[in-house]
Amino acid sequence: MAKIAKKTKRYPSDLTDEEWERIAPLMPKPGRRGRPREVEFREVINAVRYLVRSGCGWRMLPVHFGHWRTVYGWFGELARRFLFQTIHDVELMLDRERAGGEPLGGGGGQPIGQGSACGNKGLRRWQEDRRTQATHRRGHRRTAVDDQHHPRRPL
Repeated sequence: MAKIAKKTKRYPSDLTDEEWERIAPLMPKPGRRGRPREVEFREVINAVRYLVRSGCGWRMLPVHFGHWRTVYGWFGELARRFLFQTIHDVELMLDRERAGGEPLGGGGGQPIGQGSACGNKGLRRWQEDRRTQATHRRGHRRTAVDDQHHPRRPL
């Protein structure tokens, strides 16, 4: 695909540099092996924001964001890792801190992230908890005990 010159901000839904600096550390690191990554995660996030804002379909994405299948594939991977929920929660905490409030949930309720997101260490612990929860959900394997309680139907 021909490289298209990146402008600072093409659409109103594009991330600003300040917003990108806050969420860039949350993006998955490139793998050690295999083909180098050709997609920029900033463009994937911009594409998802464009989709949500405009209401268009995947195949109607402008060419600036890359091929729609690439964006769709990375969207599925990032959603599976709960990245969008993490971005939302981190942004909420930062907004509350900037407004002079506590970085926790309001009104004496549970803090964001199930009671473990207080302070910088708390945020890291909360992110680790989210990763282990996602791994546990994905890593569940059927066992013989499961088959006794929920036998598989023949095809």
